[in-house]
Amino acid sequence: MRGSGLSSSLPRPGGVVLAALAVALCSRAVPIGAASPPLSLEARVSGSQVSVSGAIPRGQDADALGQAVLEALRGGMRSEMVVQLRLYERERGIAGLLGDRLLREAVIVRTAHRDPFDGLLVMDERVDGLDRPPRALADEGALLEALFRIQEVGILRLPERPRGDLYLAARYRLSPIQLSGSLRIVSLFFDVGIRTSEWSRVAGIGEDT
Repeated sequence: MRGSGLSSSLPRPGGVVLAALAVALCSRAVPIGAASPPLSLEARVSGSQVSVSGAIPRGQDADALGQAVLEALRGGMRSEMVVQLRLYERERGIAGLLGDRLLREAVIVRTAHRDPFDGLLVMDERVDGLDRPPRALADEGALLEALFRIQEVGILRLPERPRGDLYLAARYRLSPIQLSGSLRIVSLFFDVGIRTSEWSRVAGIGEDT
């Protein structure tokens, strides 16, 4: 008798265990104390649109994060980087005690993997909910450059009549090993290298417009 289609979609316990072990081994590439350098950030206003550029600054910590990504890809895993961009309006007076007002928010999601058939390094990208064409990268260095850098992403729009000073804030979360489904339980027992940066800020948005 044939089983239901549902049962075929359930993960096999043995496969989950093996995958969990692989995740644990790959996660050793990121030292537990490794820091997450904040994004170096720039913003340019054209009309009513804010274009954002930025990157994870080069250095020892960035090198450790990059090595973790490469180790995961070599092991057949996927890596993910999520960038949050927020446009705030600074509140004045008593209203400022409750925090500044969030005007716009956008999210960039990047996923890197090695194609199992031709061995190409590929980066998928979703910007503010819209998928962009996958990018094939020539080598590991080019992949890290694409993954860790934002180039003129114009996804935030200025309000018509801001009441206060505007500023941009951004941070990223890097998951050298992208966990999904039943594998998420692995993060409860192992440091899988997920790192979240502090917020970076750019003040004076729109003052020259």
